[in-house]
Amino acid sequence: MKSIVLVGTQFNVIYENPTDKIDNIKFSDKRSLLDYDIAVIGLNSGIIEEYFAWGIDESYKGYPLINESQTRCFIDDLKRRKEEINSLLSNGRNVYFILGDECICFYHTYKQSVSGSGKNAKTTKYVEEIDLAKFLLGEDDMQIIHSEGLNFNILPNTQLTEFSNKIKNLIYFKSYFKCKFIKPAITTSNKENIIAGLIKFGNAFKIILPELVNEDSYDKKHEKQYLNDVDLVLNEIRELDNSFSTSCECPAWLKNHVLSNESHFFAEIEKIDEQIDALNKQKSLYQSRINENFKYKKLLCAYGTELEEVVKSIFEELGFELLKSRRNRSDINLKYGDHYFVCEIKGLTKSAGEKNANQLQKWETEFFEDFDVHPKQILIVNAFRELPLTQRTEDVFPQQMLDYAIKKEQCLISTTQLLCFYLAWVNNKDLLLSFIEKINSTNGIFFDYNDWQDYIEVKD
Repeated sequence: MKSIVLVGTQFNVIYENPTDKIDNIKFSDKRSLLDYDIAVIGLNSGIIEEYFAWGIDESYKGYPLINESQTRCFIDDLKRRKEEINSLLSNGRNVYFILGDECICFYHTYKQSVSGSGKNAKTTKYVEEIDLAKFLLGEDDMQIIHSEGLNFNILPNTQLTEFSNKIKNLIYFKSYFKCKFIKPAITTSNKENIIAGLIKFGNAFKIILPELVNEDSYDKKHEKQYLNDVDLVLNEIRELDNSFSTSCECPAWLKNHVLSNESHFFAEIEKIDEQIDALNKQKSLYQSRINENFKYKKLLCAYGTELEEVVKSIFEELGFELLKSRRNRSDINLKYGDHYFVCEIKGLTKSAGEKNANQLQKWETEFFEDFDVHPKQILIVNAFRELPLTQRTEDVFPQQMLDYAIKKEQCLISTTQLLCFYLAWVNNKDLLLSFIEKINSTNGIFFDYNDWQDYIEVKD
């Protein structure tokens, strides 16, 4: 039976019987990990508390600061344990880490500087921060998030799956992490957040486990159950360790040897892969078209220059010619055949108003001065732009502005209507001339393409 050493774990158990082959020691204990077959190391604030006393020792930036008298022992013990861990791994022995609560602290570097002189002299002592979990694991790039929970996913077909299923009722995680070099075995509901996993180190593994057997959940009447559950976990760790030592790492060339009863499956997989490739290409094509189409959706939410550019692209695609306009004056001047148009484009959080129609009239005057032609005036408005279409229940063009717009022979159209026409035109190019005729003949509100539900589906 393999011997186990528990180092700084939360397992509150003393094994007095030598036949158990289990020692439960503090992190600072002088006993070497190299005397044991299996080392289980707790990565939790308990390590810090062996060197730091809350309420007595100082803190720095909210973290414990190991005082100068303890720093030397603290650093020596850290280096010693790190060397022992690396030695175990280098000799093909797995090391188990139980990731608990936050274990970040500061320690004295014994470096200092003095500023000023005499009575005004001030000594500054330098300290450094250390994350004990990252240091002992040797994974500086690991991102550890300290958050407790009971809900998790045990991933299938991993080297920890069987072990995890056997002790799943005893798991309560206090941290999860992200690390690109790890093989995940247990995750939170978000599979990017890892609770348990393995990191290959030569011929051995660094195995990261969550906290197991929460002593606080057992009352005095169930002390025996607590001891039994700890025994269960340690026995399963022994079994898990045996499973690593009984399996061999297969050479790469073995994958090239196909057995007679599996050649058919390889052929079928190849066909499926070809189908997947074809479907992925088709999916990419559809996605690119959706991405290209997204600019038209901006007719429903955009304002300012962005809205103007989308409207311009719509008219250009319809075949209109963009005419020059004075700098910082009319939004768009258009020509289609013998038809001329001047446009005012607005993205508003409310309905349109008479001032928008009045502005359009000014652009009409300038257009006539520049081209000696009276254009048709079009006021294009994206009203209530911050609301989804289903909540736009008020009129885009209220009654009080209609008399002026009709008098000035302006056509009032929403960007939603323009989008609906464009979607109809994509499927039937013959609609364009009738659309232009209706624009020219409309003084006031343009009523066609008002039922946006015919062209736009709102999904839940």
